[in-house]
Amino acid sequence: MPSIQEKRQKILSAKLQEMGDIGVTKRSAEESPFFDHPVELELQEAPIPTEETSEDAIPTMTRSKGNKESGCSFQEYQKRFFAPSRDGIGKSGFTIHGEILQTLRDVLRDVRSKATLTAYIENILLEHLKEHQAMLNKTAAQYKRNPTINLDL
Repeated sequence: MPSIQEKRQKILSAKLQEMGDIGVTKRSAEESPFFDHPVELELQEAPIPTEETSEDAIPTMTRSKGNKESGCSFQEYQKRFFAPSRDGIGKSGFTIHGEILQTLRDVLRDVRSKATLTAYIENILLEHLKEHQAMLNKTAAQYKRNPTINLDL
């Protein structure tokens, strides 16, 4: 026969459990508001270029301003942007919005990239500067003599 102390402990545990469940709805994992339903993606094959290119060359992306999807495959994107950093010399600090920083971290984590966040940001910025190099140099030439950007990497 249980003692009075054991009965009290059992009643107290039951009441604490009842109080802890007040306002809580029991849900399965699929019913949870934090559960992301699986999305089926269709694989799209990239068109094979007719020109012969070396494998070491960095592929170029074709992008239209109105289109949200890029014209390159993930392998091309990986080769261009998830490449390791060129060197560890000359690093400097900068600030970036927390949301953008978290988005970049999520991209690296979700695609399981071995590249560092610094290398990823450097590659994105270098690609942007290469893409707009001529326009920036032309505009800067109005104000100074030497080209601003010289990216012959």
